[in-house]
Amino acid sequence: MKKNIIISMLFLASILFTTTQIISNPTGAPQAAAGAPAEGGATCSSIGGCHVGTPTAVSNVITTDIPAAGYTAGLTYNITVSVTGSGMKGFMVSPQNSSGAYLGTLISGSGSKITNTKYITHSTDKSSSPAVWTFQWKAPSAGTGDVTFYGAFAITRYTTQKQVLTVNEKNSTGIMEANGVTSFNIFPNPVVNNLNITFNLNEKSDVKINIISIDGKNAYELYKNNLSSGNQELKLDVNDVRPGIYLLQMQVNDNRSFEKIMIN
Repeated sequence: MKKNIIISMLFLASILFTTTQIISNPTGAPQAAAGAPAEGGATCSSIGGCHVGTPTAVSNVITTDIPAAGYTAGLTYNITVSVTGSGMKGFMVSPQNSSGAYLGTLISGSGSKITNTKYITHSTDKSSSPAVWTFQWKAPSAGTGDVTFYGAFAITRYTTQKQVLTVNEKNSTGIMEANGVTSFNIFPNPVVNNLNITFNLNEKSDVKINIISIDGKNAYELYKNNLSSGNQELKLDVNDVRPGIYLLQMQVNDNRSFEKIMIN
């Protein structure tokens, strides 16, 4: 009889111990676990301690108001996480590149918080279905390229999901297109000798072109004063510019646009 009691107590203790090892976090994920490159693709369920079960890949939990043409450098966009299902829910999201570098700036909203520098997670879990959190993301500087949002989502302790959402960088800014320029094109790219820029001016404008190296130095400059409205074409002789990757800055009056170019 005494032996049976001891065995039963040990069994109950093992259950209690196991249960305490699977602890969901109603005030936010305590560690980096968005399934992003920075943490080696780990999610809370894959590293243990918070949730169990293999995450299911989904495609509609993270949504944004970033245009289909891509994000514009320096602008701020709304990001929404919407998790459906029965039970308490939470999330973690991080914008990174394939090397794990944090891209842009996350801005927390109601019910969310920034954690571990480059992650956003729930500060309050939710039972509603869908459970919705909205926060913001300020796009990185021009020339950054594609940005991928990695997300992990929990529905109680036992159901987890993950999503990978990639957004492109827009080649020319909407600010430029709305204030003086349409049909802004650069070719060829990569370029060897001459770079052509074609555009359409809505009104008479001053146009300035700069080619800027990755360390911020000005490698080329061209200024055209009082160009007439209508179709324009500029030809840039880049034979004296060292081969490499550059940012081309086009300024029309007080509005700027950027595009990454390669000179061979």
